[in-house]
Amino acid sequence: MSFRIVVLLSLFSTCVARPLPAQNVALAVREGSPLQVILTEKVRYKENATVKGRVVESVYAFDREVVPPGTGVLGRITGFRNASKWRRALAISNGDFTPMREPQIVFDTLVFEDGRRIPIQTSVGPGTDTMVRFESNERARKKGRVAAAAATARTEIHARKQAVIDAVKTPGRMARVKNLLWGFAPYHPQSLAPGSRFKATLVSPLDFGTTTLGEFQLNSIGAQPPADSIASARLITALDSRTTPHGTPVEAILSRPIFSTENRLTFPEGTRLQGTVVQARPARRWHRNGQLAFFFTGIQLPSSITANAPAVQDIDGRLASVYVASKEMGNVQLDEEGGVAITESKSRFVAPAIALLMASRAGDDGHQDPGELAPGQTSIYRNNYMGRIVGGGLGFGLVGGILGRVSRPLGAGLGFYAAAQSIYINVVGRGKEVSLPVGTPMEIRFGDAR
Repeated sequence: MSFRIVVLLSLFSTCVARPLPAQNVALAVREGSPLQVILTEKVRYKENATVKGRVVESVYAFDREVVPPGTGVLGRITGFRNASKWRRALAISNGDFTPMREPQIVFDTLVFEDGRRIPIQTSVGPGTDTMVRFESNERARKKGRVAAAAATARTEIHARKQAVIDAVKTPGRMARVKNLLWGFAPYHPQSLAPGSRFKATLVSPLDFGTTTLGEFQLNSIGAQPPADSIASARLITALDSRTTPHGTPVEAILSRPIFSTENRLTFPEGTRLQGTVVQARPARRWHRNGQLAFFFTGIQLPSSITANAPAVQDIDGRLASVYVASKEMGNVQLDEEGGVAITESKSRFVAPAIALLMASRAGDDGHQDPGELAPGQTSIYRNNYMGRIVGGGLGFGLVGGILGRVSRPLGAGLGFYAAAQSIYINVVGRGKEVSLPVGTPMEIRFGDAR
């Protein structure tokens, strides 16, 4: 009898799951992680000029924030890259003889609020400045606990980021007017304005030590994300409506950890999302813009984590928001299926109409109305200097305005050249492509994967 009890106890002990051993995890910001930087001071185009900025978005390592928003960033201009011959020729055709140069910047130091300085190595490119969000009426009305928690977290994140942006003194109205007037000059000084955005991609990792995960923490990792929860991620697959075909695999990586409603870690920073492009339509003539749609179907924990979860879990992840460069892509909209499209306002027809009006005015010196003639006069020739100056200025800047003042045919010709260019750009030419480069920040909303 006692032997049977011993056997049953031994079988029961083998069936009970052994506790997971504690695991040490490195707190490192991996290579390729982007720092979203906003400039805090004006920087003139000069080699070795100091560049000062602040980090806009939090940077995470595994389960915690290691670089808070507002952290200072120092760098310098290392050189200049000349624009393409086509862009240079286009600028000259518009009367701008200023050398077209793009400053090459390197950020090399992080300055924390407590005075700590950490050296960094980065590759710097243009940043994103506009967040486009999709929010259907049905989701807006939903008041579930998960949706409420996601909304609260999003509000807190936005408030911290906005505080950094608001602290930067951007050019005022008079400064913008001054820059606009300088734009008509054939040569003008060049500088980077406060508020300019850059993406500083780390080319070497940052080490912030290690942390130890216990059994309680490990058991919660890998749980299915609840429906309507929001994940912050960044693309690691470049997408473009012109070059990315339908069916292309898409990968993204979590830039923030995901926690459950009980504040338990479920997916750390560095978790990968896997998806597919389901629509890709390139831009076409007559200003028809490109379209792109994709969604995520799988989520995979970092290989360094041991958890009670499958290698790849099924999810239903749709694009909830994305950051874009509004200067490059214009007005972007999202749909419920994860589609990204560029919309155009009918106001784009205003510029060609005004250009045509100014061009016709530049060539209209005309004669005085018969009712205004003195007795015995047949006509009085009247010079339209202002119309000629404006028409020439539209076509060739300040130089065009001077030429238009001197010669009526030149003023009218340059005005109609500007009108033709405006018509091509706004009406006839190819539309804009949806382009999401590597590192594009986005938010993914999880649905029910079953």
